[in-house]
Amino acid sequence: MRLPADEARRRFAAARVARLATADATGLPHVVPMVFALVGDAIYSAVDAKPKRTTALRRLANVRANPRVAVLVDH
Repeated sequence: MRLPADEARRRFAAARVARLATADATGLPHVVPMVFALVGDAIYSAVDAKPKRTTALRRLANVRANPRVAVLVDH
């Protein structure tokens, strides 16, 4: 049974956590958890100011190199 589009959107918007899958220019995958907001057809995710090992985040470099990404929400 296929989920109606409006129900899929409602469930997606109600999710609290998702996984962002990116790949670099060579196709090497990278998956990270993310929090997000859905506004219309756009997904927004903040890059927070928490201390990290580096400010050159792999997910951001991957999106610049290869903008094709996937988002999978938890339920």
